[in-house]
Amino acid sequence: MVFQNETIVHLFLKQIRTRIKKGLLLVVVLSLALIFQNCSDSGELVVDEFSSLTEVQDIKSEINDRVNREVRSSSGGDITRANLSCGINDVDPRDVADIDFDSLIENRMGAAAKSWSSNRSKAIKTFKLCSSLENSPYNLKTAITTDYGAPVWIVSDVDRVIHLTETLWIRRSHRVIDGRGANITIKDYGLQIKEVTDIIIHNIGIKYMKYPYSLCVDDLQDPSTCCVAGGDPDNDWPDGQDGINVRNADRVWIDHVVILGVPDEAISVTALQSPTGKNRTTISHSKILNRRNPVCADGLSEGHGIIIGCALSDNPNDNCLNTEVSVIRNYFEVDNRTPYIWGGAKAHAVNNRVEKPSDWFAGAKQAGRLYSGANWYNAATDTHPPKNI
Repeated sequence: MVFQNETIVHLFLKQIRTRIKKGLLLVVVLSLALIFQNCSDSGELVVDEFSSLTEVQDIKSEINDRVNREVRSSSGGDITRANLSCGINDVDPRDVADIDFDSLIENRMGAAAKSWSSNRSKAIKTFKLCSSLENSPYNLKTAITTDYGAPVWIVSDVDRVIHLTETLWIRRSHRVIDGRGANITIKDYGLQIKEVTDIIIHNIGIKYMKYPYSLCVDDLQDPSTCCVAGGDPDNDWPDGQDGINVRNADRVWIDHVVILGVPDEAISVTALQSPTGKNRTTISHSKILNRRNPVCADGLSEGHGIIIGCALSDNPNDNCLNTEVSVIRNYFEVDNRTPYIWGGAKAHAVNNRVEKPSDWFAGAKQAGRLYSGANWYNAATDTHPPKNI
């Protein structure tokens, strides 16, 4: 009888162990299913947020159509750019029929998405470019540097090639250079945006800047075809050799810009102390063509794309750690830096296309933070480690 009781007890315990094992197995299976479902959902979210690689591959043709002369009517009023006087006008750009203010403002994205204001109660003046000469009161320099007591929207109704004799500094906040409806191309020198907020540079070209220590036959010769070394670029590299230099500025949006043939960085974002304590920049839908100039001696043409960051310091007011840059849907044909981050700055690169850099694609150093997703890279067959970063 004792033996039978012990057998019954063993059988009972065996059934309990079996049921426990089945229960644990069911829990594991359900857990794996939930994890798989979460992973699937996360993947779908990434695709929705960052678009698809197929879309990235189409970005070259999209950006090739940078100059879109069709600007839809925004107000239906009688005022057009042709009716505006040369220089500053008290006319609000939202009241000009062929300036589509709303669509540009609505398409803001990334770190600088809150740049500018579409508030109707905020007065905005319109500046019409009528000259490419630097000594004219109707040129780009006047529009950028003069205090008009209100934000300024800068437009042109005809194509303009602006030859600068020096770097053009943007030191007034709330300026928009709107190149839609006309080709606006800046040559010989670039733009520096310093210690300001709310800047939009849209639909313009910056091409063929003068190289340091270069010697061309005459001023009409394309700087990309002539370069003679002189001086020591390591010890005497002049300031202002970037296509666009954003320095200590906040809420800067660079969109649909073509940059071709500049000596150093196509775009540089550096920051220590900005007016707002933050440094937020978005670089989007732009075409950056900045290969090394084979005519120049080594070191005089860097072939860089985008560099973001600053030297770390012990000063608590320095806010390199508050530098945030979005690099979205750009097309690169450069040798390196697509982008390159350093000194604690942060960049988010998504949906960019990079064609055959000769050195390397993207990177970070000295506490730089790079978040990259859904980018398309086409490696060159002769890639090699960088000599100098």
